[in-house]
Amino acid sequence: MRQLLRRLRLSAAQGLVEGADVIHLGPQVDVDVVRFQELYLKERLDEFSDTHGELLEGFDFADAPDFDEWLRIERERLARLRRDAATRLALHRMTMGDLSAALVYAQRALSLEPLSEDAHRLVIRLHFMLGDRAAALRAFDNCRTLLRDVLGTAPLDETLSLAHDLTRDHLSSSTTRPQPPIPGPRLGSSRFVGPADVWARMHDAWASGLGIFLRGDGGIGKSRLMREFVALHGNTIVLHGRPGDVGVPFASYARHIRSARTSQP
Repeated sequence: MRQLLRRLRLSAAQGLVEGADVIHLGPQVDVDVVRFQELYLKERLDEFSDTHGELLEGFDFADAPDFDEWLRIERERLARLRRDAATRLALHRMTMGDLSAALVYAQRALSLEPLSEDAHRLVIRLHFMLGDRAAALRAFDNCRTLLRDVLGTAPLDETLSLAHDLTRDHLSSSTTRPQPPIPGPRLGSSRFVGPADVWARMHDAWASGLGIFLRGDGGIGKSRLMREFVALHGNTIVLHGRPGDVGVPFASYARHIRSARTSQP
């Protein structure tokens, strides 16, 4: 690594990389992701929402699994920020009466998280409020089909109630004023999304004193499921793994022990 850094410093502009044990880009280096995040933190959501692409788009780092895992996590984090910005803009435009612009932002939020029923409901409402009941019904049907095909579940009661209002050609006051979403999961605030037998099998394993491992594609709700499950079973200790742990013996154990001693000296 020292030789690589030496060659990098010799071949690149001065100040590109700084530091010794911990290295970082120099302060004069312009990083687009940093600028984008500053837009979000400064509440300049219109500008932030207009950013496109993903972090290091088009690059494949399969030969560096630790970095590849870090990159996947960062891409998901930036996508969440974009989704939150698009949703907040949609709700703001909706409040201001600019329904067409609100629909554009709502559809953008949905494209970033196709399995979000909150996003689906917002798109359905806005279609209806714009006078396009047929489009609203199609949007509901798309939501129902996607949940069935991908998660093996039916829409939430709130979504079904909204669809029922559509069939009566009238939205109740409770469905025309959606509440702004709170970033991140809220424990116990929503039912488990996924095959019901998974939840039952987790309870059976817990009652039998067995370990529980969740496996599946990224973004299907494994982390939220585990958080909701442990919230129902008293005090728990959450231990997080990091991509770099695989290359450092006992790194996870040492970090967890330090964390436990700090929280319970």
